[in-house]
Amino acid sequence: MSLEKRYGPGPFETFQLFLGSKLDGTFRKAGYFKGIVVVKRREDKDKQVLDYKQFLKPQRVVCRLYVLAASGLKAMDVGFGGRQGKSDPYLVCSLGKTTINKRKEYVADSIDPDLYQAFEFVTELPGTSLLTVQVKDLDDFGSDDVIGETTIDLEDRWFDKNWVDLGKEYEKPPIFKDKKNGNDVVEKDPRFSIKPIELRPIFSKTGGSRSQGSVQCWIDIMTVPDASAYAPIDIALPADQVFEVRVVIWKTKGVDGMDMGGMTDMYCRSWVEGCRHQDTDTHWRCANGKGSFNWRLLFKVQLGHNTRAMKFPYLHIQIWDKDILKWNDCLCEGLFDMGAPFHLAYNQRKMVKVYDNTRKKTNKKKAQEKKKEQKTKLTARQIKAEQGKASAKLLKERLGFHGEPPDSKWLPLSRQEFKENGNKKIQCGQVCVSVEVWPGDQAEAQPAGAGRGEPNANPHLPPPQGRLHFSLNPFSMLSQLLGPRICCYLSTLFCCFILVVFAFYMGPTLISNLLV
Repeated sequence: MSLEKRYGPGPFETFQLFLGSKLDGTFRKAGYFKGIVVVKRREDKDKQVLDYKQFLKPQRVVCRLYVLAASGLKAMDVGFGGRQGKSDPYLVCSLGKTTINKRKEYVADSIDPDLYQAFEFVTELPGTSLLTVQVKDLDDFGSDDVIGETTIDLEDRWFDKNWVDLGKEYEKPPIFKDKKNGNDVVEKDPRFSIKPIELRPIFSKTGGSRSQGSVQCWIDIMTVPDASAYAPIDIALPADQVFEVRVVIWKTKGVDGMDMGGMTDMYCRSWVEGCRHQDTDTHWRCANGKGSFNWRLLFKVQLGHNTRAMKFPYLHIQIWDKDILKWNDCLCEGLFDMGAPFHLAYNQRKMVKVYDNTRKKTNKKKAQEKKKEQKTKLTARQIKAEQGKASAKLLKERLGFHGEPPDSKWLPLSRQEFKENGNKKIQCGQVCVSVEVWPGDQAEAQPAGAGRGEPNANPHLPPPQGRLHFSLNPFSMLSQLLGPRICCYLSTLFCCFILVVFAFYMGPTLISNLLV
């Protein structure tokens, strides 16, 4: 809320002055009277309530206005196609004859803009004290419209003891260091004062008493020497930064098949909000819902205060069944929050592993320390066996036979079932994923290829295992193409057919031999 509502109008009272005729009954505003009216008892007439001398000698002061944002602005542009109307707001601030116009820094298509702009004025108090903050709508054709405005009386604040004392309890006392060259070195609070942030409603002449939105701001008023000692606060938003999101789809499990025999021609699709979707290669004839991909997807995102990726920090992952003769089918999907890693990467300007296995690393270090202690007691043959196991494990990791990849996580996927009694989400698979958020310069310094392309690093992606491969063995090819279930059925039918043929041709001979 505004400070006038909370603490009152201050030491002064303001009365509107009108000009008109009693006979006609017409009045028009001619100005206002601002002053102090004090009613005292006769015996208390010598007692002074206020120091009136401060009002007689004008003092040169500096006013700094910090506007953070506006909210709930009236839409001045018409929305088409059922969309909500928007505005292109910008600020115009004036104090006396000084006007600062921020038309070039307008915010396009917004009714809740983030402004983060600072204004500085020099005036004399008492004197010119009405600070007007206007929010205007930029128009390409015609004059710009005033959305609303608010007026702040600087005299009511400068001469009000309640406002002057605001925030003093939060001020840090100066720190005196050791004397250096005969002078005390003092560390003081870099901010002049701590004043509360106001949420001031704005009004327009055509809107009457109905608010057209609100402006979030605060004001500092100081003397000229204090203004030279304390620099204005830089509240400008940091620039947006380009980041690269690296998503590695390792493998899947438990995905329900759509084709006959539980087989699936599976591929994964993923995207980050604001980026086009990307697909992995296809795992043809994937059995039992266990797909293997080892495929890297790269997304360029803009991270900043008001970017789309920050507003909607979500990673989408879908698993699809590829069909040649008809449309592809979506088997399951998942939506995962990336807000925390996005903010961490943006604020610290460093690479962030979303699923960092720090606990696994600490456990691994402890296990290695235990192994070192045990190796001192092992024989030479046992040491050789341990080295062989380590080499085999490294070879398996390079060939893709390892278990869970480093810094990865199994994420649940689900699908929506539409029923008469309501919709229901059913979990129908999992996908093993690694996600890293790289700053743009670091991503260029340590590049990684899309898919399994070069440079295949950070991390290295081995060829996927369990894929369809050509074989001269017909049973192996049938098992890969039709699946183990149908292959088992066909093998059973073939055996039954052989038994029937054997019984048909050899049955009479066997029966005759038994009868004779």
